[in-house]
Amino acid sequence: MSQAATDLHVQADRRFSCRVDGMLQRIIAEQFAVPTNDDIIKMLREAFSRTICDRIEKQ
Repeated sequence: MSQAATDLHVQADRRFSCRVDGMLQRIIAEQFAVPTNDDIIKMLREAFSRTICDRIEKQ
């Protein structure tokens, strides 16, 4: 995607979304596979500290 997206939204078993010009737009599954809950946890653990990940998982 070559647009100026401001944020990315991720939810298990749903396509990724990004906000472009204030509107959420779904990203086609061929571009990024639909993530499972395990995929999301793995991404979080690669990007954030254990403390933050534990807090996210509890909420």
